[in-house]
Amino acid sequence: MTKETFTQILRNLNNISEDCPEITDEMAYDIAESTIQSNPGLVEFIQQYTGATDVVGWLMQEVQ
Repeated sequence: MTKETFTQILRNLNNISEDCPEITDEMAYDIAESTIQSNPGLVEFIQQYTGATDVVGWLMQEVQ
């Protein structure tokens, strides 16, 4: 995982929240889980880059 790839993933997640402001917790959870499954190395990168221990929760915040 590169910083560029990580930045693009974050942009995509932020675009989702802009396009659909009524995202529920369940939707955010599903999006976060799907993003993790689709991007090998993302969990480790987030843990190293942000220090987050709850990566799913951290991604959910990016979506909402």
